[in-house]
Amino acid sequence: MSSVLEVLGSLKARAHPEKIQGMARFGIGIQHRRLGVSVPQMRRIARSVGPDHRLALGLWKAGVPEARMLAAIIDEPAKLTDDQMERCVADFDSWDVCDQVCGSLFQQSPAVWKKFCSGRGGRRNTSNGPRSCSLPAWRVAIRRWMMLVSFAC
Repeated sequence: MSSVLEVLGSLKARAHPEKIQGMARFGIGIQHRRLGVSVPQMRRIARSVGPDHRLALGLWKAGVPEARMLAAIIDEPAKLTDDQMERCVADFDSWDVCDQVCGSLFQQSPAVWKKFCSGRGGRRNTSNGPRSCSLPAWRVAIRRWMMLVSFAC
């Protein structure tokens, strides 16, 4: 079993700060604590760590975009909770993190499909801006995944 600090160390060891400026050309937010780690490198780390819900929660809290993407890869979709989904959506601040979470975690979770298809996405909290809106955020975030799996509510 790996710890959050060990996995963060592994990510930092693969950091390529020179790639961060190039990420901006693709619309990836670089104002955050970016490391410049590629998705294939994150997947290699994920294979060595294996599925781990608790570790995923800790990596998400670290606030590093690459750690959040890795968290989505190693998390266990069956253990995803409503509160965790809401926190993820509220924390989305770059399309690459949103894309990885939707494709690697939300798409595989029965909980997100139940939430999405129920027609009840919760309340709109405008105090944190548009990212806090439950149902519209879900619809935008996973619309393309629904098309990929030909899932209709």
